[in-house]
Amino acid sequence: MSMAERRTSAARRKGEILDAALAELAAHGYQGMTIGAVAKRAGLSQQGLLHHFPTKETLLLAALEFLAERDSAQMPTAPDRPASPLSYLPGLVELNQSRPEAVRARTVLSAECLTDDHPARDYFAARFRMARVSMAHSVRREFGSGLAPGITPEEAATLLSATMNGLLQLWLLDPSIGEPAELVRKMLHLVAPSAGWNTSSVGEENADADPGAEGSRPGEMRT
Repeated sequence: MSMAERRTSAARRKGEILDAALAELAAHGYQGMTIGAVAKRAGLSQQGLLHHFPTKETLLLAALEFLAERDSAQMPTAPDRPASPLSYLPGLVELNQSRPEAVRARTVLSAECLTDDHPARDYFAARFRMARVSMAHSVRREFGSGLAPGITPEEAATLLSATMNGLLQLWLLDPSIGEPAELVRKMLHLVAPSAGWNTSSVGEENADADPGAEGSRPGEMRT
């Protein structure tokens, strides 16, 4: 086997381990996940898994980065002149609904990390902070004084971020709450009632895009 083939094989094996880890995290959380269960799901011995990820903590953080990279790769590039980046939020919710296991893993871990000693606490705090800062910047740039009375861009960003994450969690528990994407659309209208919203799904927006055009990724504002 050539060096390139060995690298490809190792990368594929790591991907299989991280997929197995995410499945275990979604089912049991970090506290309930065991190296043995992940190894069994991935078809490896525990020693074989520990060769790639020497501790449970390194496996967790690698799985979170793997999930973030997959999220980014699945985001379509926006058209050259997209509607408000915020109008993509309902589409992002729909995309997440198509991947319930990924949402479940992230939801379980983000709740677990409220404990002070959780190894992913800093990761999630930074992730949510960056999402709010990015969203507040978009709100300020696009709407200025067009927000509902008494709402600042930072408050709007917090409301929208909390709405998206909270609705997905509720939807996982009880799908009868309705369509999360439609509820996010309604929150957008409440936050900025004077905006001319065009809240098509991400896929619909991308269908009319020039495949060679460069633009921002809506995933840059993911929560």
